Amino acid sequence: MIFGLTRGYFKTIAMPYQMLSSREYAPLTKFRKTIVIFVLSQALLACAVSPPAQEVVSGPLVNRIFKHNSTELSEAELTKQLLSSDVIYLGEEHDNPRHHERQKQVIQTLLDHGKTPAIGMEVIFVEQSSITMNYVQMPDNTKVNADEWLRAKLGWLGDSLHWERYGESIQLARKHKLPIFGIDLNKMLRHRIGKTGLAGLSPAESSMLSLQKHDDNTYRDFMYDTFKKAHCGWGSENYLSKLYDNWNARNDKMASTISLMASKHENRPIVVIVGAGHTRFNRGVIESLLRLDPTLKQTNLAFIGVRENLENPLDYSPPLQFQGEEYGYPYEYSWFTEGRPDNDSLCKDYLNSKKKK
Repeated sequence: MIFGLTRGYFKTIAMPYQMLSSREYAPLTKFRKTIVIFVLSQALLACAVSPPAQEVVSGPLVNRIFKHNSTELSEAELTKQLLSSDVIYLGEEHDNPRHHERQKQVIQTLLDHGKTPAIGMEVIFVEQSSITMNYVQMPDNTKVNADEWLRAKLGWLGDSLHWERYGESIQLARKHKLPIFGIDLNKMLRHRIGKTGLAGLSPAESSMLSLQKHDDNTYRDFMYDTFKKAHCGWGSENYLSKLYDNWNARNDKMASTISLMASKHENRPIVVIVGAGHTRFNRGVIESLLRLDPTLKQTNLAFIGVRENLENPLDYSPPLQFQGEEYGYPYEYSWFTEGRPDNDSLCKDYLNSKKKK
């Protein structure tokens, strides 16, 4: 995890950052403050940990789709938009099983309309793409169990939850011979950036990156603020700067990989399964890809787990203003699903662990 959190912390599903006020973080209610603390960690982390079995939160928003959380759409209307896209982001809360069900549903819908999407996954590193392609192209009559082979090669055996979350979509891709590719930096390189920052990497390490120029100081401050809230208010300037290096390096690598795949994949779209934090406010990977290829039509769809006592979609995503800059709505399209209760003890546990260290 780029934030250095241990397995015991931040096991809740992500809550959209747009819970904050649209006016420079105007005072929040006590209820909202509690939620915001946990918002961001999982959507921003590459490897979230699933919480224990918990009560499912439902409500009137479940299975409803909104554009900018103000105009409701039918699934058919959303499908029309997706079919005209070059790149579709399926932003997820990593440990919400409903989101993985919807991702598979979207892929199947594209297939039903004659598309052959390529599937890019944050949970898979770029260097592992040869493994996933060998899996897709493995003959059905081989004596090897293809699923077990893939899990072993990706390191998804034992207590790994990745197959439980993504296995059905991957199996669907194999069934239809769809390309599957990794988009993220490998764990060790992310760890190195988190430890030394970009400036501390060797030339060999730097050669694995696809860095762009990042000189938007307002966005940097916004992400610093995001990181601190994800860490319950903890974080030194030095620590935050390394997180920001990691954030940009990952998004730039994702964008570069998606761009390369889009340039060769004729019967688009490219479907990108990624934490919703990487596409929030059309920044992150979306902005990086826009710089590389402004001709690509990108669609920003996020799945959002509902929360108790929040029944208006604008409670989840009002348009945001930060330091005088208009950030607009977090996602172009929001598809609401069942969520999970919040755990109020997470920040207390995390801060206690920092004190012990």
